[in-house]
Amino acid sequence: VFMGSKKYPKENFWDEFLANNGGESNAWTDCERTCFYFVCHQHSFNKALDIFAQFFISPLFLKQAVDREIMAVDSEWQMLAINDRERMRNLIAYELVEEGHPMGKFMAGNVKSLKEDPEKNGINVYEQLHSFYVKMYSAHYMTLVVHSM
Repeated sequence: VFMGSKKYPKENFWDEFLANNGGESNAWTDCERTCFYFVCHQHSFNKALDIFAQFFISPLFLKQAVDREIMAVDSEWQMLAINDRERMRNLIAYELVEEGHPMGKFMAGNVKSLKEDPEKNGINVYEQLHSFYVKMYSAHYMTLVVHSM
């Protein structure tokens, strides 16, 4: 979602804005939830909050940006694949949990799981991403925390 919105369509606008205002942002997914955060100077907070909100109100999901994000996720997955802690977590997730338990789901995506396999099975990844957004990116599923100093 950080790759542009209808109100702020320039793809790297968010990163540039934060860099110019002493900030940073990131996101991570763990099990069944995703956490997004940002930090910036207080004087730019209202504008930052508007830009951030627009990612959830009207994200663009441009095909090229989605493809680059899939490659970034794949790169992270490849780095984790050699991490003993992650390999242990995968062992527990796939081999030791009861069948059907959410922990048994694939815990990290890669280019094969996020793009190649779905396309091989006739699934349009971009349509599925948009459908997931429409279904799941709803205020009643989200929690917002705002902290200022």
